[in-house]
Amino acid sequence: MGNVSRLFWLAIGSTLLIGCGEKPPATDTAQTNTTDDLQQTQPAPVPAVPEVVVVDDPPLSLPQRVAFMAGHVEAGLALYRAGEIEMAAKHFLHPVSETHASEREGLDAIGFDADLFAAIADALADGVPAEQMTSQLQAAQKNLSDMATRAGGNDMAIIDFLMAKVAEEYAAGVSNGVVVEAGEYQDAFGFATVAAQRVAGLDSQVQSIATVRLEALLLSWPSAP
Repeated sequence: MGNVSRLFWLAIGSTLLIGCGEKPPATDTAQTNTTDDLQQTQPAPVPAVPEVVVVDDPPLSLPQRVAFMAGHVEAGLALYRAGEIEMAAKHFLHPVSETHASEREGLDAIGFDADLFAAIADALADGVPAEQMTSQLQAAQKNLSDMATRAGGNDMAIIDFLMAKVAEEYAAGVSNGVVVEAGEYQDAFGFATVAAQRVAGLDSQVQSIATVRLEALLLSWPSAP
């Protein structure tokens, strides 16, 4: 008799025994019920909490650090020229403040004029109007431009880096068309300004497209601050 037939007749025999008042062996059922009860009463296993690994952002390259610092300085200069001296100082301190010392690593080797930036920072602290610092402000912008040339780097890659910073800072600074964090809004302007300056290093076809788009982007900041 095949396995299927044997199982069939065993099932039939068990049914007949129950119909005649006989009880089938209870061992298997009891074990099954006990197992079911245990399964029902066992608390559900607590899922393991995944370990949170914090990954620091990779350090900025020298060309990125020059562009990053230049963005803060451009924001500070625009505010200074608009007469917003207190707000200007917060941005302009990046090249000279000990708080931002890590940003300046390696900049001395490419011609960073620390004395010039310190003199402008002192003038800001003393409330000297921007009109009295015109030559120094122009010299600071030229110093940053010269450092960017010496630092090298791919212009398109630097623009990509700056655009990511613009998006990050603008999203933090503006909500539903309203400026909620002035500092971040101003930082975004500075990074967009430096990106527009880097367009000059692109080939002519890309340069013309990028110039139009960045000029349109800069309209997002109608005036300082």
